[in-house]
Amino acid sequence: MKFNAVAAVSAAALLAGNVHAEEAKDAEASSVTPKIAAFTPTSIKADFLEQFTDDWETRWKPSHAKKETDGEKEDEEWAYVGEWSVEEPSVFKGVEGDKGLVVKNPAAHHAISAKFPKAIDNKGKTLVVQYEVKLQNGLECGGAYLKLLRDNKALHQEEFSNATPYVIMFGPDKCGHTNKVHFIFQHKNPKTGEYEEKQLSSPPTAKIVKTTELYTLIVKPDNTFIIKQNNEQVKTGSLLEDFTPAVNPAAEIDDPKDSKPETWVDEARIADPEAKKPEDWDEEAPFEVLDEEAEKPEDWLENEPLTVPDPEAQKPEDWDEEEDGDWLAPTVPNPACADNSGCGPWTKPMKRNPDYKGNTAYVSGYRSMAASRNSVHFIFQHKNPKTGEYEEKAVSSPPTAKIVKTTELYTLIVKPDNTFIIKQNNEQVKTGSLLEDFFPPVNPPAEIEDPKDRKPDTWVDEARIADPEAKKPEDWDEEAPFEILDEEAEKPEDWLENEPLTIPDPEAQKPEDWDDEEDGDWLAPTVPNPACADNSGCGPWTKPMKRNPDYKGQWTPPFIDNPDYKGVWAPRKIKNPDFYEDKTPANFEPIGAIGFEIWTMQSDILFDNIYVGHSIEDAEKLAEETFKPKHAVEKSLEEAAKPKQEEKPASPSDLKFTDDPVTYVKEKVDLFVTIAQKDPIEAIKFVPEVAGGFAALFATLLVLIASFAAGGGSAAPAVKKAAGDAKAAAKDVKDKATKAAASGAETVKQEANKRTTRSQS
Repeated sequence: MKFNAVAAVSAAALLAGNVHAEEAKDAEASSVTPKIAAFTPTSIKADFLEQFTDDWETRWKPSHAKKETDGEKEDEEWAYVGEWSVEEPSVFKGVEGDKGLVVKNPAAHHAISAKFPKAIDNKGKTLVVQYEVKLQNGLECGGAYLKLLRDNKALHQEEFSNATPYVIMFGPDKCGHTNKVHFIFQHKNPKTGEYEEKQLSSPPTAKIVKTTELYTLIVKPDNTFIIKQNNEQVKTGSLLEDFTPAVNPAAEIDDPKDSKPETWVDEARIADPEAKKPEDWDEEAPFEVLDEEAEKPEDWLENEPLTVPDPEAQKPEDWDEEEDGDWLAPTVPNPACADNSGCGPWTKPMKRNPDYKGNTAYVSGYRSMAASRNSVHFIFQHKNPKTGEYEEKAVSSPPTAKIVKTTELYTLIVKPDNTFIIKQNNEQVKTGSLLEDFFPPVNPPAEIEDPKDRKPDTWVDEARIADPEAKKPEDWDEEAPFEILDEEAEKPEDWLENEPLTIPDPEAQKPEDWDDEEDGDWLAPTVPNPACADNSGCGPWTKPMKRNPDYKGQWTPPFIDNPDYKGVWAPRKIKNPDFYEDKTPANFEPIGAIGFEIWTMQSDILFDNIYVGHSIEDAEKLAEETFKPKHAVEKSLEEAAKPKQEEKPASPSDLKFTDDPVTYVKEKVDLFVTIAQKDPIEAIKFVPEVAGGFAALFATLLVLIASFAAGGGSAAPAVKKAAGDAKAAAKDVKDKATKAAASGAETVKQEANKRTTRSQS
């Protein structure tokens, strides 16, 4: 009974320790996990504000547009097969009950749109577009941009497609190395009435993360714009200056009827006609000559071959010597050459001929440019007042989209002064002007090149020509070779002239099916001669070549400024017949709907908290209510999800019972046993608590044995005496161990550290 009681107490102690440790871990985990607030719809009002509440299906309709086909089919296929869902985030949920519009299918086209209660007229006003994007599965290739659709009677949600006229395209887009935030607008040519896309010339880069990102576009009435990401400004500019093609065409254009005169001289410089070739010019001098100062390295192996038969090569099992002939092992670089200067015959190297002049050559350079795509679109359609046609005007330098799995907020603000602002997550990422920062420009140039102008035949394009007075110097030797033998080169002392560069592979074996009568004599494949590797070279040594000091090459007269040079010819300018000037491209066409028309390789892109209106303050307030707290929680969850480095186990001497009771007992006992195997006395000194525990256990066992041996009540005094003696013995052992522990504490710690080190290695 006493033994069982002791075991029960020990087990209870260990269990209590485990519970204590688990409670500590739970407390630590609860301190890391942030509190998630519940979703509350905003009270902010706007021309269009979408938080995807339960009634979202009354506003949003997926597209049922059909694929465009050449022939008629009995069963027409939908162009947009991607499914949509409104649900809470599956990755890093920042707000409880906050739902968003989610792309459900990878590698599919998706299209969905919502009509505005009333068309938005932006004339003389600031336009603000803002929304969140959450790339829950990242984004390798796909778009996450929105389109503001042009208001017209033909606007049907069921037929929404890439052909649907839009005013602005804004948001992130990424595929491969392309990563940008689009800002494209369609501008109407006032002369033709056609619409042109004007794209931001230098868009910012999108953030590809799994947390929510906020994108904001602001376009002001002065034609300037701002793009923000997470409320930070990442791009500013002008609709009139930063878009391609420019909003307004050139006032003058090249005359298409103008032609370059036959007498036109294009060469800016020509060969000097008065220049003479120097008398010492040797045109035949080689570019390089033998380096006479070169010496053969001491470790050169002349007799070692450069390659030897591959020692590891084996004759194929199906090799038939009668049909295939003698099998030769493939050669490999001679390993002997690897550790030396070289193998084989050594020759003096060539060097640059100090006298080489050669021919004068003029090379024009070029640059290679590679395009990439990842931008936040801002595109609007502009009506040409002359033709009545609409043109797309895209922001010239759109900001880059953030490709992350968290929700991103994109905001576009267009003001009455034709300026705009794009924001991401309430951070300004692009500003500019509709008149200056879009391509093509809203207004065509006032002048264009005369299409009738032609370049005169007498036009001279060459700015420079050969000097007609230049003469070749008398010492110019055009036949001097570029390189000559280096007479000063010396063979290295370790050069092995009698060593071949390659040798038969010593490990190659003649195939078993080789028939000398039919296949001929078998020759092992060669491999680089290993003897060459440890020396300068192998084989016959010859002096190397060096640069010919007398080499000049073919003489040509120097170039001088061309006296007949007229410059680079260009057609004369004439007034651009298509010129117009739109000073207010920020006065976009009326906007009647919003839509997402995208293709993506990744699913679960989530859109939320869309704002389209005229108030920068309300858009920022909405971001404060929704994006800011959500983003903070998501970042905390993202940080907590990162793999943590495993903590190193503490030294047994540093462990406390309350930290980890099981490990504490195990480490103490293991340490005691380890020391006791070498010196039991030292073990008692270093780990007295284990020794005391063993003594108490031993005493308890003696009591139990005595009680069983004596039997009955008459044995009680003997049992009590035995128990008292055992208790006294245990106390004596414990006291001695305690005294010994004081002198051996440092040794204990050293041994414990050794055990910890071994357990880590």
